[in-house]
Amino acid sequence: MSELIDDNQIEMRYQPLDIIMKKIKGPSAWYSNKYLNKHGQFWERESFDIYIRNEKMFNNVITYILENPVKAKIVEKWDDFPGNYWRIESL
Repeated sequence: MSELIDDNQIEMRYQPLDIIMKKIKGPSAWYSNKYLNKHGQFWERESFDIYIRNEKMFNNVITYILENPVKAKIVEKWDDFPGNYWRIESL
């Protein structure tokens, strides 16, 4: 039987979002710059959090994210990007 976790245990494992993002952006910037043979700043300095209020907004955010490799001219279509995890019939 799985062990139940009380609220105090959850709070002890909590990490602020800025710390989580630093742990993601630091290594991914290093590897991306290495792969692209570039140096310096990789990520934009600011990031913005938003509340997804409905399905239309959710689809807009997903489309924005999926189109980033197209805007960066890495691929012609978003579903050609090898790092893409999204597999759906339609947005």
